[in-house]
Amino acid sequence: MNTKLLERTEAYDVVESIIEDVEDESKPLKTIHESIFWEDGCPWGAKDNEGYHSIDMGVDSYIWCFTGSRGAGKSTLMTLCAMYFNYLYGFRLVSNYPIAYKLQRRHGKPEEIRSEPLDFFKLFCFEHDYDNCLILLDEAPDVISHMAAQTWKNRLLNIFVRQLRKNHNSLFMGAQYFELIDKSMRTQTDILAECEDASRKYGWGRSFRGMCILLRMVDNSGLWTGEAYEQALSRMRNKGSFEDPTEKYEVFPRVLWDNDGHSAVFDSFKEFDVWESLRKVDMKLQTYAVGDAQNKEAPRWATEAPTLIEQAQNAGIITKKEMYDSFGDLTKKEKMDIGEMLHNAGATDYGTANRKYNFENFSMDKFMKKLSREK
Repeated sequence: MNTKLLERTEAYDVVESIIEDVEDESKPLKTIHESIFWEDGCPWGAKDNEGYHSIDMGVDSYIWCFTGSRGAGKSTLMTLCAMYFNYLYGFRLVSNYPIAYKLQRRHGKPEEIRSEPLDFFKLFCFEHDYDNCLILLDEAPDVISHMAAQTWKNRLLNIFVRQLRKNHNSLFMGAQYFELIDKSMRTQTDILAECEDASRKYGWGRSFRGMCILLRMVDNSGLWTGEAYEQALSRMRNKGSFEDPTEKYEVFPRVLWDNDGHSAVFDSFKEFDVWESLRKVDMKLQTYAVGDAQNKEAPRWATEAPTLIEQAQNAGIITKKEMYDSFGDLTKKEKMDIGEMLHNAGATDYGTANRKYNFENFSMDKFMKKLSREK
């Protein structure tokens, strides 16, 4: 493994050495030669082996989630994949972390590639400015957390991903654990890209940290291979045999690193807004009214109420039974509603066991305002 790793990293040195840099700045953009995306240099290029399924993001819209512990290479692989699909299909890159490099094709001048800053306002408003692009969302649980499933932010982002195919978008997410992402988003995810730093697994030491990333790709939805991972496992169990239905790769991302003369393609230590997960989205929506809300039927006792209440007010003190009997037959709820309105308008309980009303401080105006709202 070590020998192979060194051979691949030395090969990248050779590729970089043939690229002429004409930048005058102290830290110009890194120039990436397109050869790293050819079949031999990219694990997702065309393959001839039987049973291989290609990921055609030029036709289908995909949602990826890159998972792994801290320092496992999630952001690195997400960036490398984004660069590959930009090269292959010309996707605009819209990201919540900066990506910048120069793409040197076999013929012609280097093309400067920069990601656009992700504007959550545009995203949540479904603006068409974000059509036909690849959206990168690193530290995705900070935006769409499993602990905030019912918030407007989560609901809007889930609506957005359900429209991906119509707007020809794809989405990359990075998360330490898949379970930290909102459950609705997990059900929408097509590919799980599980990352692991090979140096930690094989005990290579710090000098090899980040030089080789082990990638295990799982079909979570069935969009990629036509059969979701759990379905494939169930089928093989029924056959009494087992073959891991995943794709596994060794990826060598050194080409993305900085050096004495050039900046890195992305900042692996980029700090994200720690408050993003706590911000909320306030919505002001038009409402749907079922039935005629403007012509709400008034209580059946409302027509006689002003006259009957005025008579009680003139009497000064009146028993509650006499008060309610004057209205005719009332339900228990109607009696409670009338009693609440009388108290709000200034009537007070009086006498033994509060069996009477005292109208000394009663305001007919307050009662009529409340009655008009009931109507």
